[in-house]
Amino acid sequence: PDSETVRDHRAACARKVAELYGAELTLGDLPDNAFDTVGRLHITQTVEQAVREWQPTIVYTHSTADLSHDHQLVAAATAAATRPQPGTTVRTVLAWEVRSATEWGPERAFRPTWFQALTPAAVALRRQALDLYSSELRRRPHTRSVQALDAQLLTRGAQIGVEAAEAFEVIRHVHHPLGAEQ
Repeated sequence: PDSETVRDHRAACARKVAELYGAELTLGDLPDNAFDTVGRLHITQTVEQAVREWQPTIVYTHSTADLSHDHQLVAAATAAATRPQPGTTVRTVLAWEVRSATEWGPERAFRPTWFQALTPAAVALRRQALDLYSSELRRRPHTRSVQALDAQLLTRGAQIGVEAAEAFEVIRHVHHPLGAEQ
């Protein structure tokens, strides 16, 4: 399939997953596997626009440990777009791991320091979301197989003494004591 067909398919998957989670979705018009052909400022401004629009307290992004150059650029743009500034709502910026990309990054290893325990209902919802992205999944023993992704949940859960968990790197966490928020 041509790149436009792939992009349209991925956009449709993203819309279905956003609907599943009851989330809002805005997709930037950036070229797949070619973010390095776009000015870094444009990528940062795309993230800044979403932050202004949604005013989140937590922002999730890719890890800079990721093998994908697009993912690395998004992580850097997100770090820049969410700098602590007066009036910002963003308090926490977390980076997730992408199986078959993050564990192969040549620069450094993914080092999670923030874990989110998952309930059985959250695990089931995650499986539904993965089913919507079935074109991105691979057959076992690939690290992006359903079995490997489930094993990763169990491993991350075992690391914190629960059944299942997701793990993140903290890019930034700003804590304001009660009454001291700007």
